Amino acid sequence: FNDTATTEIYTLSLHDALPIYPYYAEVRNDLGVVYEAIGEDDQALLAYKEVLEIDPSYLAAYTNLAFIYEKKGDIKNATTYWKKRYTLGQEGDYWWEVSRQHLLKLGTFPEVRKQLLEEKAALLSREFVYKREQERLKLIEEARLHFDIGSRALKERNSEVALKEFATVLSLNPPDEELKNKARELYIQSERLYLE
Repeated sequence: FNDTATTEIYTLSLHDALPIYPYYAEVRNDLGVVYEAIGEDDQALLAYKEVLEIDPSYLAAYTNLAFIYEKKGDIKNATTYWKKRYTLGQEGDYWWEVSRQHLLKLGTFPEVRKQLLEEKAALLSREFVYKREQERLKLIEEARLHFDIGSRALKERNSEVALKEFATVLSLNPPDEELKNKARELYIQSERLYLE
């Protein structure tokens, strides 16, 4: 954009495109690039932020915001947008590496990496707790199923099936003390019935 007239025409054509494509992130991003090229950084910032309101996964806007904030000396905001670009990118892609290099240059990469590792650890912890809870609930559900079959068999005076089902409940050792105690009690009743 060395030629001012060309820049103005391009800017005007982008402004004309906005009403036609109001939710088209690429048009707003291009408008931000034009504003930046003519030194209108504040207008460019607004355009890039609008891009992210339209499409939070539009990665170029994070990069553009990071570059402007870095140019302004605003390390906090530059770090925020480089971090976002880094986390949304794929390891090994060009802009992922560029964002990592800029975070290193800003001196914030170790802190960002620590934050990301803590977030990942927290996520893994939540997933582990969720998985354990699901396994616990599944075990209780399975034990209750055997308990119900055993109870029905005991009512029908089928002590052999009842003994087998209550023994299964006890061998599953479900994390439900009330269920285990009830199963022990009914196992003893089934045993008496079996010995009659």
